[in-house]
Amino acid sequence: MLIGLGLTHSSTFLTSISQQLRSTELFNAQFRKKPETTTSALCTLHSEFVHAEVSAALLVDSIYPESFSTQQSVGPGVELRLRVPSTAMAPPDFESIWQQVFGTGSRGLATTEKQNLDRLRHLLPDDGDYKAFWDYDCERANKHVSEQLNPIITLHELIKTIDTERLQSPATYTPLTRKMTHMTVPWIPLGCNPERTLLYRVAPDPYWLEPHDSSLPVTQHQILPLCFLGINATANLSERSTVSAESDDSDMPGFNFFQVGKLEWVDTRADGETEPYRLDGADWADTGFCVVARLDRTGHAAGIYVVADMFPFDEETGEREQIVGPHWGIPPHSHNLQFSCAKVGQRLGDMGFATEVEWTQIIEHPVELVCLTVMGDGSAMRATVDEAGRDRF
Repeated sequence: MLIGLGLTHSSTFLTSISQQLRSTELFNAQFRKKPETTTSALCTLHSEFVHAEVSAALLVDSIYPESFSTQQSVGPGVELRLRVPSTAMAPPDFESIWQQVFGTGSRGLATTEKQNLDRLRHLLPDDGDYKAFWDYDCERANKHVSEQLNPIITLHELIKTIDTERLQSPATYTPLTRKMTHMTVPWIPLGCNPERTLLYRVAPDPYWLEPHDSSLPVTQHQILPLCFLGINATANLSERSTVSAESDDSDMPGFNFFQVGKLEWVDTRADGETEPYRLDGADWADTGFCVVARLDRTGHAAGIYVVADMFPFDEETGEREQIVGPHWGIPPHSHNLQFSCAKVGQRLGDMGFATEVEWTQIIEHPVELVCLTVMGDGSAMRATVDEAGRDRF
């Protein structure tokens, strides 16, 4: 029979064991002089758990990484396995202790703050170690805050990636979309109105727009992530079979794009600020458009466009609701215009708050947003939308 001394049972027993292990010199002296006496004493403490099989290594190793194992016979067929700290003890592993009390090791335990502190005190009965732990905790918190506040990608890197990299490549869009959804991603200054009283920015979000048909196309080809969508620029699609759900771009007006983010605006006359670093807390409003990078056949950006969001997110219901009625696609500084798509520039790097936004290559009627599939040559093909999807207009 093997008895293990460990962490998973009586707190009274654990305290006794921890206190004995903490008294390093006394424990080592006792164990070296009379190991059988020390072992017997520990076995007596453990007698009420003689039928339990638990591990002491977690407790001792978390406090003394430098330790050695010993196994003693305490009776016929009964052995006691101990984890004994070495004479030259390393300092406590504060990260391991932090995880046990406050991190992953505490998951599933409904504990109060007092219970956590009591548990911490059991693990660190020495006043010096206890104080040093809280110094470590403070440094750990400061490091975490610093990591959260430091942008995961700089504005220059973000713009350069979108303007120059092959966006359709997984090696590009996988890390890019991850960074674009991080809380520290910077927003992109896009332009202003002719009077320079309204400013436009892009709040990065590569998944803001959704295809009009929520069902995936029937295809044997790979479907690109929804950060990539296509525009079918005519509502009167050619009478093509939708069994394959794939179209031929040559006879389907429109283009493919990568989503950059929501287009937002602020009135500087009301806010009174024009400096970018002062505009973080400004009252930015949603324009109802999303900024996208049009893709050429190689998957690189070939123009910056805005696309009307016909199924905006409803903050009250938490769902996307189709716009009903005529109030869609109306830009803030051009109320005489209404469109579903327009070009605003060639490269993000050429734009900014000093650039006047002009709507060109306007498509006035509603367009259909569809999924993209990857063909054998690596190019992307737009899917068609069946009658069910078309009825959503």
